[in-house]
Parts: sequence; structure tokens; C-alpha cells
Amino acid sequence: MPTTITLPFPPSVNRLWRTTWRGRVYRSQRYMSWRNAAGWELAIQRPKRITGAVSVTIAAGRPDKRRRDADNLPKAVLDLLTAHRVIEDDAMVTSVTTRWDSTVPAGVVRVTIKPAMVMATPRPSHVACPQLG
Repeated sequence: MPTTITLPFPPSVNRLWRTTWRGRVYRSQRYMSWRNAAGWELAIQRPKRITGAVSVTIAAGRPDKRRRDADNLPKAVLDLLTAHRVIEDDAMVTSVTTRWDSTVPAGVVRVTIKPAMVMATPRPSHVACPQLG
């Protein structure tokens, strides 16, 4: 059964991290503020934890008329879902679909998470090759 969560619009992946003059990388203030606000939204909505492989769809309402890339949205969202234990690990996400959606209010993202249908990949057999004569 899918779980749908509404979150504030995340910062672009280009705005998540900053670097000191010594080369130390840290989370930006903007990212930390968003994680805090989005974390409270998650707490209010109380989504159920989904274990195993998942498929995630992110529908975003454009916050303004600026040109933006939809592919900058998933990183912050998936990291938040992992940090709040909604999903086990963002490495367990088998597919991510991100789109602009005019039915989603401006400045909001609607995240739908559902268990993924994972097909087992056959493992190669470890049968010794017969010697050619």
C-alpha cells in the first residue's frame, strides 16, 4: 500500500553543501532549516515505515517561474526519508520519478512511496566447464 507525504519544497542539490576555505564540507544553513521544517511535517503526518526495496515518486509544485531542474529534488527528500526512518536506506530505492505537477500547491512536494516489485536476478551457476578434448 503506497504512503503519500507532503513536504515543503527542498533546496536544490546544488545548495545542500558548503565548503570551508580549508576544504571541510558541511550542510548549508538553508539545508538544515529545510530538514528541520520537513522533519516536523513528517512527525505530524506520521508515515508508516516501509522496509525493503521501494519506488518513490516526487510530484512538485513550482515555487516560482524560475527555470529549475526537477532532478535536483530527490537527494534532499530521500536523505530526509532515511534520516527519519520512513525508508530503510536510500540505497534501497529501486526507482525515482520526479515531475512538475500543476495539481500540487506551489512550494510543496508530494512524495509517494510504495514497495517495489523487485525481480530476482539469476545468479550464474558455478558449474565447472567440461574439459575440451
